Amino acid sequence: FDIVYHTEILNMYFKELGYTASPINEAFAIALSELLDDGLTGIAISFGARMVNTCVINQGDPLIELSLTRSGDHIDQSVGRALDMSPSLVQQEKESGIDLNNLKGGIQDAIGVYYNAVIKYTLESIAYELNRRKKDLPIFKDDVPLIMAGGLTLAGGFVEKVKGVLATVDFPLRVSDVRLASNPMTSVSNGCLLAANL
Repeated sequence: FDIVYHTEILNMYFKELGYTASPINEAFAIALSELLDDGLTGIAISFGARMVNTCVINQGDPLIELSLTRSGDHIDQSVGRALDMSPSLVQQEKESGIDLNNLKGGIQDAIGVYYNAVIKYTLESIAYELNRRKKDLPIFKDDVPLIMAGGLTLAGGFVEKVKGVLATVDFPLRVSDVRLASNPMTSVSNGCLLAANL
């Protein structure tokens, strides 16, 4: 996903305002915010509206950063197409406090199907990149945590769904635990603040 143009334009604007800007991947910001007690080692995933951003980090060094365009809006549009309804109505249902372990049929069942698809696509993409770059990566001697944040993670049962899908994916790293950020909606900004203070 090419963000060079947007990055350079924003840097130009910030420079004109007197700031020195450094772009940071959302998932790397989550890692800074949430993986301090884990030696800044693990996998961080930001499940947002437009994109899923991922970062595999080892002792503070981001090894793999990946942005995927299948996320919240993808769920809304896919369910809308499948059920011939407006994506905005799907979004309202999705954000009304859905529980992925207790779907109530109809639109919720379809939302659950596409939640699973997004989670599986994300984990398979991370696994693919880890395998593709295997020769260039350090060996992780311990199991690593997987930490998640973003609006999609607010659905009830999200962690359990990720654990279930992870068990079906040929994942090249051993995962010690799967958990949500302490505050899934502010961990990115908290990580950016920590990065700015370094």
